[in-house]
Amino acid sequence: MQTARSTLRLAAGLIGFDILLNLPRLDPASPVLTLLAPSIDLLIVAAACWAIAQAGEAPRREEMRVPHRGARILVCALAAFLLGYAVAARFGLDVVVHLFGIGGGFAAAASVVVSAAMAAAVVSASWFLTGLAAAGFQKPVARNVFLLVVALSAILQVFTRNLVYTKSVLARAVLDLVARLQ
Repeated sequence: MQTARSTLRLAAGLIGFDILLNLPRLDPASPVLTLLAPSIDLLIVAAACWAIAQAGEAPRREEMRVPHRGARILVCALAAFLLGYAVAARFGLDVVVHLFGIGGGFAAAASVVVSAAMAAAVVSASWFLTGLAAAGFQKPVARNVFLLVVALSAILQVFTRNLVYTKSVLARAVLDLVARLQ
């Protein structure tokens, strides 16, 4: 019973992260396919959640709680960065300003408020999903099921010529950073 619950937590956490990370790629023509398409970024987040699970599920000793929370905060920051960069790459950095019209005063203040609210929502959702995924990775059976799914999808990725996993936003961000530094 605990293994099934752990597997469901893991699936819910990873599907939630998948939807969260794919929100900027949403295509109204095929919303399910664009929201549920796994990406390399999802595997990076899953590996980070697995590392949190290996460190222990919120240890009772006070000195170990801070690193556990710190690791969860880092995963939340990574998810917020990936989502923010994907939004900026697709819509531009000033997408929120365009929602309220171009100009100063109220539009600028409203865009700041909306951006802060969106960032808080992403971090809150990431915190919850990190907890779900890390709790799901606690049981060996759930970890093995995850590894089996990833291995089978990697094989399918090779046979379908890169049609399973979408491109990584993180790789694009690093390439953009290197290009700007040159």
